[in-house]
Amino acid sequence: EGLSDLTIGTIGYNNSNGVLVVGYQNGNIDLLKGNVIYNLPDIKRSQIVADKSINEIYFIGSLAYLSTGFGIIVVDTDRNEIKDTYLIGPNGNYLAVYDIVSDGTTLFAATATGIYRAQLNNSFLANYTSWTQYTGIPVGIYNTVDVFKGKLIVNYSAFLMTNVSGADVQ
Repeated sequence: EGLSDLTIGTIGYNNSNGVLVVGYQNGNIDLLKGNVIYNLPDIKRSQIVADKSINEIYFIGSLAYLSTGFGIIVVDTDRNEIKDTYLIGPNGNYLAVYDIVSDGTTLFAATATGIYRAQLNNSFLANYTSWTQYTGIPVGIYNTVDVFKGKLIVNYSAFLMTNVSGADVQ
């Protein structure tokens, strides 16, 4: 009751400022602060011709990094606004991002084609050339990324790369 949409993709709670972020499968975003709901419909209303679903939310301070079907959205949860958009695919194209994490110095993104990374303190994260793809690992869908005891833990999702009959998708 009171939420702005129906099909929730993910929910995340920001411990640093007590904001609950609700991301919907159509790109809509709600910020819940106490009993007040702030709606950010910018992605939902945008003319983006891509998957707008919000897959995961990762917080650094008051910033929420939203992994979406086309890239990464940064939301300032103090100011109730979208701060930036990162299109990290080749040539700045859309690339499905399923998860994002940081070790304090680097952002890591689990994507439809591999793991990408960029320096957190880089002022130009919106520029796709700031992001590099890990090499030496299989190319394909990685749907989870985390940092544990200084090590990057990822999930290579070969299951998502298969069709209904179980044959590899080319």
